[in-house]
Amino acid sequence: MVRITAASVLAVAATYLQSVSAIKEIDLFSCFGDTQVGINKYFSLGTRAPTDSRVIFRCWADAGETNIDVGNVVTYNSGNNAGFLEYEPGDGWLYRHNFGKNVWNNTRNGKGWGAVVKIHIN
Repeated sequence: MVRITAASVLAVAATYLQSVSAIKEIDLFSCFGDTQVGINKYFSLGTRAPTDSRVIFRCWADAGETNIDVGNVVTYNSGNNAGFLEYEPGDGWLYRHNFGKNVWNNTRNGKGWGAVVKIHIN
């Protein structure tokens, strides 16, 4: 006979939840510190600064999925990750874009990505 205790159930649930949502945002120095832009190991989004033409990057690591709200995205770099991002380009619709490993994408063919609201890394 198999005995299931509350502690066993909680341990399994914690393991499952941790594996589903392990993705985390990392600092820019860790993201680009040891590698060259475009061939690094982390997923990054580039947003246009509101006051000038600079692009500011934010980076994520590890497999999982997270809801975010990053506006004015103009580029992404998948690093050594595959997965998808969901974005709202400003037309009232939500789109999903799948990406493979080592993809550098500038401006969704000149249109910009708008707001990225979810990232999933396999």
